Amino acid sequence: KAPPPPVAVGGAGGSAPKGTGKIVPPTQIKSPEQLPPPQPVQLRPFAEIDDDLVAEFEEMKKELAGWVGPDGARSTLQLLHHGQLMKISKGKPQCRFFFLFDHLLVYAKRERHKLDIKGKLALSDMIIKDVPDGKVFNAFQTNNIAKDKWYVMFASSPMEKKVWLDSLAAAKGQRGSQMLCLAVYAWKSSATGFGFSVAERISGTPAGCKVYSVLDQLLCPGLQPNDSLWQINGAPAFKADLEAVQEVMEGIPADTAILLTIGRG
Repeated sequence: KAPPPPVAVGGAGGSAPKGTGKIVPPTQIKSPEQLPPPQPVQLRPFAEIDDDLVAEFEEMKKELAGWVGPDGARSTLQLLHHGQLMKISKGKPQCRFFFLFDHLLVYAKRERHKLDIKGKLALSDMIIKDVPDGKVFNAFQTNNIAKDKWYVMFASSPMEKKVWLDSLAAAKGQRGSQMLCLAVYAWKSSATGFGFSVAERISGTPAGCKVYSVLDQLLCPGLQPNDSLWQINGAPAFKADLEAVQEVMEGIPADTAILLTIGRG
């Protein structure tokens, strides 16, 4: 498959990702010489519950009141992260709602306007293991040490998987996942585009796009081949296919800077 031509991503304006360094809005950049170097950023999980889940969530928390882990730790039921994941059970995938609290991970099935708790996993009794993409994608495992039981979960995107791994590691007081998240700026030249080309991360799958090659480092300082495109000017792009990314690229006017959030590692 021939590599795609150098194309640009993103749109004019947009919001910057939350991060640890000073993120300059791309609209303030007036030339490629002003492009800042890459900045490490942190994907911050959202712990707010959707409005349609609030009542069910509060009822579920009542069932969890008084929970004590095997190490004697009590959870304050402070919600750190939540979302839907596919869980493998007896060889069959099941969609479950997962809720990460201090000291506790809970998964539940939603039915009849109720969150029916199906499992409670103590973080002190848990080993977390990344599953590299191959036969499966965006997967990770947790091990219940006491029961010697493995749970395999699938996220909907590489970014969602990273947020879960980092959230779980942070809750356990461990080091985060090895994938770096960076804010990278690029400039669209009227002659050569953005100076990089893109391709599907995995051909024929909804796994998003990656940087295929860097053709002009001056137009995209710090960008590297195989960087995954996660956000474009603050808008999610981790599931965008090649055609969608190229369409956005073509709509960017020349002499414009954009801000990419990329995953590396």
